[in-house]
Amino acid sequence: MIRLIIKKILINLAKPHKIPIKIFRKIYYYFKFKKYNQSFFENEQNKIFNSLNLNREQGIKNLNLIKKNLGLPLNINSGMSSEHEVIFSSISLNKNLLINNILEIGTYDGYNALLLSKLFPNLKIDTIDLPEDDDDFINFYNRKNKIKEFINNRNNHLSKNNNIKFLPLNSLKLLNHKKKYDLI
Repeated sequence: MIRLIIKKILINLAKPHKIPIKIFRKIYYYFKFKKYNQSFFENEQNKIFNSLNLNREQGIKNLNLIKKNLGLPLNINSGMSSEHEVIFSSISLNKNLLINNILEIGTYDGYNALLLSKLFPNLKIDTIDLPEDDDDFINFYNRKNKIKEFINNRNNHLSKNNNIKFLPLNSLKLLNHKKKYDLI
């Protein structure tokens, strides 16, 4: 199933002549309606998920249940969260997908890795981020003056589940990484 999803993405990328048509359709939509239409968005997203044999509505229900159990806000569009949480939740509900190992690139505060560990409780999750002494790690996301607090909070999230393994690693080093992953 993952291969099918990747194949569909690659097919769309292989047809760059169709991309302008998609852009013009979106522009037409925005000029026609002149404001964001939640119902339109929901319907379009549901169609995309259905085409991938995923149930978005069940994914949202599952995600909200897990977030509620973790004591987290249910709004999928707050902070660093987005529709990607919904797709991961929907994937976790599809029992036809054979997923054993997950790689998360960019641990940030560890929240997403914790969420993944709850969505996929029996899987191994490797999450990577820059080493804490890396200048980019220190200076990005406004954490320079509170680096120890940030790291402690991140490590606290990561320690809440045994199936999470944190790797201090620049993602460019993944080129030489030998481990295979089913979901990235």
